[in-house]
Amino acid sequence: MAEHLNNSAATVVTELTCGICLEDSKDPLNLPCGHSFCDGCLNKWRSRYRVEEEMRTMRTKCPICRARIPPSKEMVASLLSLRAMKQRMEDKNDASSEDYHYVCQCLAQYEKEVGSGWDGVTVLEDNRKPPVVMPDYIYKATGKGDIKAVLRWINANRTEDRANATSIAEKASMPGVDCCSYMQSACANDATPATRGKCGREG
Repeated sequence: MAEHLNNSAATVVTELTCGICLEDSKDPLNLPCGHSFCDGCLNKWRSRYRVEEEMRTMRTKCPICRARIPPSKEMVASLLSLRAMKQRMEDKNDASSEDYHYVCQCLAQYEKEVGSGWDGVTVLEDNRKPPVVMPDYIYKATGKGDIKAVLRWINANRTEDRANATSIAEKASMPGVDCCSYMQSACANDATPATRGKCGREG
């Protein structure tokens, strides 16, 4: 009986402890292999080996058991969005434009990030609470730059996490938004000056 209790206590400690920083997990991510990590620690682990090609495969594996880490839902959504953008451009016979080459460059980078061993199905589930859905009038206020209305809404009820809220319209277009932000960050150094800033900001 005492042995069973000791094993249970050890299990609880390992489930609550990040396998990288060895502290209580902050925004824990549970991998399919059963290991748990802080979201930030795992992201640092995944971005750690960017130079050497042979190390590129290490960041797609669990730091403890080396089981494959599947891509996140956001990564998959962005990858699919980039593929759809490329296909639309090809369908419009726009394959010789700078934009097409920029999308292809970003798609290649993103496919490298996701990894060639991805089965196309498994995604990394995060344990975060779903975002609060913002009302349409707040979504419109953000588009108009009405910061006062947005701040009043955020401060109106502190029991909900309104800072990370998304609108229904925004949820429908999220892969494009995520894709756009990824394209800015991933390709800013490689893009030509003509293609930088396609999303409204200089890269």
